[in-house]
Amino acid sequence: MASTTPPPTVFSQAWWNELLEESNYLTEACLIKNSVPAQFFTEQDILNIIQEVPDKLSFSAPGLRVYTDGKQVIKELSEMYRSPLQPHEGLQEFTQRIFGQQKFGIILNRATQYHDTLARRLAPLYQGIVEELGVPWLDLNATIFVGNYGYTPFGVHYDGEANSVIHFHQGPGKKLMTLWDEEVFVEKTGSRLHYCEPEKILPYGTTCQIEAHDTFYLPEGPFHIGNTEEFSMALTVVIKGISVKDWLSNALAEMNTESFDPEILAGYESEVNDILASGLIGTEVNEQKFGSWVKAAMEDYQWSLKSNCGFRPPRWSDQKTFPELARQSVQIITPFCIYHQPLKNDQVRLYYRRNKSNFAHASLLLPLLERLNAGEVIEIGQIMAQHPDYQTFLIDFFTLLLNHQAIELKQT
Repeated sequence: MASTTPPPTVFSQAWWNELLEESNYLTEACLIKNSVPAQFFTEQDILNIIQEVPDKLSFSAPGLRVYTDGKQVIKELSEMYRSPLQPHEGLQEFTQRIFGQQKFGIILNRATQYHDTLARRLAPLYQGIVEELGVPWLDLNATIFVGNYGYTPFGVHYDGEANSVIHFHQGPGKKLMTLWDEEVFVEKTGSRLHYCEPEKILPYGTTCQIEAHDTFYLPEGPFHIGNTEEFSMALTVVIKGISVKDWLSNALAEMNTESFDPEILAGYESEVNDILASGLIGTEVNEQKFGSWVKAAMEDYQWSLKSNCGFRPPRWSDQKTFPELARQSVQIITPFCIYHQPLKNDQVRLYYRRNKSNFAHASLLLPLLERLNAGEVIEIGQIMAQHPDYQTFLIDFFTLLLNHQAIELKQT
C-alpha cells in the first residue's frame, strides 16, 4: 500500500495522475497524504446537510444511521428529528446536545441529495473516471461519517461486487484502516460474513493511518474495517460499476415513470396491443417487440445517470415561482449537462440532474439546449421576444429547470 507526496488540487490532472499511478489504475489500495484541501469538505457542509435531513428524509426511510458506543440507536436518531440543528449551533455543540459524553457515529448515505453544492464539487470525480479510464456508466453514492465511534459499527466487511471507495478525510482525528485479503479473512473467521471482533484478526491484516486532509482509495475486494477513536469528519464516495442486473432492474423502474411512453419514441412503430397479444411466456424477451421497450428504458436510465454525473438527484425539487423571470438571465449549473432524445411529432425527452420530462416544441428547445450546454448565459426576455407565441411555455420550461437545479439565475 503506497503513501505518496501530495498533488496540488483534488481532481486536477496531477491529482488523477498520482491516484492512478499509485493505485495501479484503481485496482490497488493507496493513500495520498495531505491531498484534500480544508475547503473541499467542511464542518459547514455537514451542518448544511444535517439541517436539511429532518425535512427531506422521512424518519422511517433508510439513509441515516446513528450509533452510540458501537450500537445502532433509535433514541438519539429520534432526538435529531425532534430537536434538530439550530442556526446558532456548531457541529460539536449539536452532537454534544444529542449524544452527551457518549462515543457516537453519524453515517448518512446519498449526502449530495441534501447539499447540491457538494454534488457540484464531486461531479468532476465522475468525469475523471470516464475520461481517464473510459468507463462511461457509473453509479456514485456520497456518504458522510462523523464522530469518535471507534471501530466501524457493522464490523469487518466487504463492500460488494464492483464497489470501490474513495475516502476524503478531514479530521481532525485520524482513522486507522485495516485490510484483509479474502483468503486470509475466510481462513481466520470461517466465513465471508461481517465480523465484529476485529481485534482478534488485526495481526493478519494490513493497517494504514489516514490523517486529516488525506485521500484513501479502497478498490473492490479487500475486507476492511476503520477505527476512529478521535472525533473526525470524512466524506466517502462509493463507485459502483453498472452490472447487467442493474441495467435491467433500472430499465423496469424507468418503465413505471410518467415520461416513459415508447409509443412516441422516434422510430418506434409497434402498437401496444400487438406487444401484449404476442405474449412472453416461453420465449426470449429480445425476440419480442417488448424488447424495444426494454432497450428504450435502458437508454432512459443511461442518460438520466449521466445527466447528474452518476449521483442521485436532489431529494427535493423546489416549487418556486419567478414573477420577474422574463427580465432574468440563466446559465446551466456546471459541470452538469442536459441530454435529449428525439420523440415523434416535434417532441423531445430531456434528461436533467437525473430527472426526465417530455416536451413539445423540440425545434424551439434544442437550439436553447445547445447554448445552455455550451455554458452560455441566456437572456430569457430575448428568447421570449423571438418567440412571442410561446411565452407561457418558455416561462414554464425555465421554471422547471430552475426548480430542479439544472440551471441557475445569473446577474448580467
